[in-house]
Amino acid sequence: MIAERLAYSGAILVEGPKWCGKTTTCEQHAKSIAYISDPDMREYYLDMARMRMQKLLEGEQPRLFDEWQEIPELWDAIRFSIDHSEEDAHFLLTGSAVVPKKKRAEVVKVYTPVNNRMESQYEVIQNDSTNDIIDSDGQKGIYPDSLTEDFALTKK
Repeated sequence: MIAERLAYSGAILVEGPKWCGKTTTCEQHAKSIAYISDPDMREYYLDMARMRMQKLLEGEQPRLFDEWQEIPELWDAIRFSIDHSEEDAHFLLTGSAVVPKKKRAEVVKVYTPVNNRMESQYEVIQNDSTNDIIDSDGQKGIYPDSLTEDFALTKK
């Protein structure tokens, strides 16, 4: 999904709770990464953002900014970069914080949001009619009466 969206979006915002795989997923697509919360680099990134934000955006793209919300001005700098670049500008942003309401309208225009909220097996079944329930013997079955029964999901 990330690679597909990078083809048409200047930036991808990946949201979700802590430890759900946002960073790990984006690392697989990024060519350069700024881990904003890295204790050894945090002050450097903050100083760079204060002195010359555009320098912070430099790097091979797609460029991942992990925990971007620690430098809120990054949002506007990326939007500006995308709006004023003649080349494709691709950025990945991950963070546990929710985008402020006043910025939310920009998500549709410039950023492609991806929600990385983990779903329970029950939610997956309810939300995706292309799933079949397969029992432990590999036989197609009906939706189990109890979620404690031994079953697995497969895609058609």
